[in-house]
Amino acid sequence: MNKNDHDLRLIEDYLPIEAISAEASREKSVRKGHISTLHLWWARRPLVACRAAVYGALVPADRWVKDIKMKNPPADPAKAEASKNGKKKGLNRKAAKDFVTKLCRYPKTNPTNRTDIKIKEETERAIVEAQRHILEAHADRLTAELAEAKETGKRPAWADEFKWPKGEKQVTRADIEAGRAPRPRVLDMFAGGGAIPLEALRLGCEAYALDLNPVAHIIELCTLVYPQKYGKPDPNARGMTGLPAPQRFWTYVIRCEDDSFYIGQTDNIVRRYEDHLSGKAEWTATHKPVELIHWEEFKTREEAVAREQELKTGFRRKWLKREWDAGRLASRQAGPKNANGLPASLEGLAQPGETTWGGLAEEVRYWGEWVLERVRREIGDLYPPIPDPQYKGKRPEIEFDRKTGRWVAKGEDKKNTLLGEQHERDEVPPGYLTPVAYLWTRTVKCKNPACQGNVPLLKQTWLCKSEGRYVAMKMIASRGQRDVRFEIVERRRASDFDFDPSGFSRGGNATCPFCGTVADVDHVKNEGWAGRMGSQFMAVVCIRPNRQGKIYLSAADCASLIP
Repeated sequence: MNKNDHDLRLIEDYLPIEAISAEASREKSVRKGHISTLHLWWARRPLVACRAAVYGALVPADRWVKDIKMKNPPADPAKAEASKNGKKKGLNRKAAKDFVTKLCRYPKTNPTNRTDIKIKEETERAIVEAQRHILEAHADRLTAELAEAKETGKRPAWADEFKWPKGEKQVTRADIEAGRAPRPRVLDMFAGGGAIPLEALRLGCEAYALDLNPVAHIIELCTLVYPQKYGKPDPNARGMTGLPAPQRFWTYVIRCEDDSFYIGQTDNIVRRYEDHLSGKAEWTATHKPVELIHWEEFKTREEAVAREQELKTGFRRKWLKREWDAGRLASRQAGPKNANGLPASLEGLAQPGETTWGGLAEEVRYWGEWVLERVRREIGDLYPPIPDPQYKGKRPEIEFDRKTGRWVAKGEDKKNTLLGEQHERDEVPPGYLTPVAYLWTRTVKCKNPACQGNVPLLKQTWLCKSEGRYVAMKMIASRGQRDVRFEIVERRRASDFDFDPSGFSRGGNATCPFCGTVADVDHVKNEGWAGRMGSQFMAVVCIRPNRQGKIYLSAADCASLIP
């Protein structure tokens, strides 16, 4: 056992658990921009807690206060040392608490709130500082391994991997950042949603993640690999949202069946070669092409044309024939062939006239909208816009345009808004709302034979609980009816409601709103097994074009528009 085995880490000594737990609890309510929105993984760990664990495991416990001077130490040396160590530990823990609390925060993302901006900036500075702490601690460990190697005569494995100079005894943070020495390596054998390796990467480590569950493995790829590998625009790779592909100019030679050579130049060698094979080019239409035997790439068309003219001279034609017969022509061209007989360097690259890769986020957004457009065209007529009850003007008659997947006013000019042209999402004629959700509930018959009312199986009727706006459905059981009616109630405070939106079904037991009889869980199960369970439409959730917030309408306001 070497001396590094006794190196106490911060996580073994002290972490501000209460502060980390409070921030981890708040992080669970964050949705926008959080990796949890990628997939609802059942055992996802809070990012701030994982950040604290990674940092605490890689930084020494005495990172902040290594020594202090006491003004009036006890006369007994043992007591003086104990007192000094106690005070040193206390000061070190206080400094650790202050720093880790700043480090382990999940900032809010309101770009206009000064407090949120300040917290975000403080956290980013703390992350940079934490990276420095980790690399400095790791440099100390690597230096200690070199010192131990001098005693044992056995160099550490990383020294050979990174070709560390044999006479160099000191590893610094600069060496690690420059790639002359390894970064700390974090291995998570059961990575799940990828929170630990993600935070290890954020703190400047080299992360490795595994999981036996294939769903978890895909989540880890989408969290840790694909954003880094495909996140940035690539001016050479094919895509749908990037800039046009850069121009490439080629001079090429094709051998025909009669052993004649066709020499040409092009700005798209892939398309041009296909033209030759399909007989669209005049010479190769009568002299069947066999293979592409030579090509050279140039930056300008003028250079490619000049090279074409040069190869067409008698001397160069003889040179081509001689080199081909000798098998030396392949070594003189711009790279090897692929399986299709084309330059292998073009594999996966965008050709002139094609768009390039615009970055992972833009490409995913493009294809998401592509799917939505086609879904709208297929089933958009099943979800008609809802008349806006607050609209004061004259509401036009509307019809569904299958070509564009939009509801439009009758007689209105129809524009094709499919991708590639102007894309006007969620646009509806004036006076109408766009439905985004239809709310239904299961029902069972009341156990009371004299009642026979339909009992809604609802736990609660809350629709919105945000600061200054609380919306819920009020259940109204009218005498002589078998179905309840739902009304939308909106208040500024939760305490302003004259009913409890949360006071309904409990543990599978539901109370009949007409007679008060309890439909217990066994009755509900029996009704379901017998196929006697019903359903009732309660409300629809809508949005207004280009407006934030949702609008809630009861079933009575839009009963004729149920899809």
